[in-house]
Amino acid sequence: MPAVSDSPLRFTFISARYGADVLGGAETHARHVAERLAARGHHVRVLTTRARRYATWASDLPDGTTVENGVEVRRYGAAPRRTPWDEVLKQLSALRPSSVRLASAWARAQGPIVQPLIDRLPHEADERDLLVFFQLLSHPTLAGMPPVADRSALVPLVHEEPPIYTALARRTLTLPRVLLVNTAAEAARIARVARGAVRAMELTGVGLEPPTPASPTFVPPTAHPYLVVMGRQGKAKPLRAVWRALMSDRKLAPLETGGDAVPWRDIRLVIVGEPTPQYDGLPNVVHAGYVGDSERWDILRGALALVNPSVYESLSLVLLEAWTVARPVIVHQRCDVTAEHVRASDGGIAVDFARPRDAAQAIADGLRFQVRRTLMGSRGSAYAERSFSWERVLDIYERTARRARFDRSVTATLAAV
Repeated sequence: MPAVSDSPLRFTFISARYGADVLGGAETHARHVAERLAARGHHVRVLTTRARRYATWASDLPDGTTVENGVEVRRYGAAPRRTPWDEVLKQLSALRPSSVRLASAWARAQGPIVQPLIDRLPHEADERDLLVFFQLLSHPTLAGMPPVADRSALVPLVHEEPPIYTALARRTLTLPRVLLVNTAAEAARIARVARGAVRAMELTGVGLEPPTPASPTFVPPTAHPYLVVMGRQGKAKPLRAVWRALMSDRKLAPLETGGDAVPWRDIRLVIVGEPTPQYDGLPNVVHAGYVGDSERWDILRGALALVNPSVYESLSLVLLEAWTVARPVIVHQRCDVTAEHVRASDGGIAVDFARPRDAAQAIADGLRFQVRRTLMGSRGSAYAERSFSWERVLDIYERTARRARFDRSVTATLAAV
């Protein structure tokens, strides 16, 4: 019997941002799946923007078509993000979730508005086996998917936030032929939001990328022991008050590292990604900025722990990456997805970032001993390895595309009779 990957398939991915130097869980997720499918011999095309930063949608990357790690990437310029109207409209649409007009206005304000990309989608539906949209709450998904829904899958990346409860979001969840979800918690949330009306839903997740080898020439961003936060910095807002408490509370027990007892005032917080003013004025913060893939892995490998204080996650790929290099993690106990990862793995600690002093105490206690940090990192590594397999993930994408190809063939045959 032939393997599922024997016959080449034609995929088109739609992602608001894309690229090896673009930080973000959804964007990294899309890139890893696209590159893995291309490596299996399929033709994978990505339609995306020229933006590196979601805060502005500025066209930082070149226009046109490139081939990146075997994937054809077509980039289009996007309209500027309409701030602060996106936040205003987000609140208004939460107050009136039944108003499709308000939700559509919020989606346009958030963006990215890429009309040439949306205009291209019907042609892609005619030419390709499967269109895969990444992220429900993205204008190209909300505006572009409805006309091509029968040829589409959606990776919704849904977490607990008001816009998912709008009539527009609910309707969009019911349109594609299948939803490819990351976790059981996300699937349960979608079932509540869509009220059971989705056409099909499959627990897919993502596989884990192997880290690049440690570089002998790597220079750490600081000579001090450090925690690291990566990805969309907008999600890191709860960390600000907790970090201030960690720096100011002299009663916290010092960290044991390298045989020494290091007080918290000598620990640094390394920020990887776009600089953000939310950390201005905080002590002991180091901005590493945008870094290449190899340096990002080295920074993660050298950290005491990774911090993800976000309440809004559908998977948190960066947690899995931290565990890939056996680093413990710190997560928000009010985020069901990341707290469940920590509970299932014992690979880190979950604290309440809404209570800064309590969270600081819990972090200091949880990370105090090096043997405990090492144990959490190794347990997290074992959990990630057994739970996230590329083979299974890619088989699901291929099976979905083959079904779409078969349905199209049947429809064409019946039309010709």
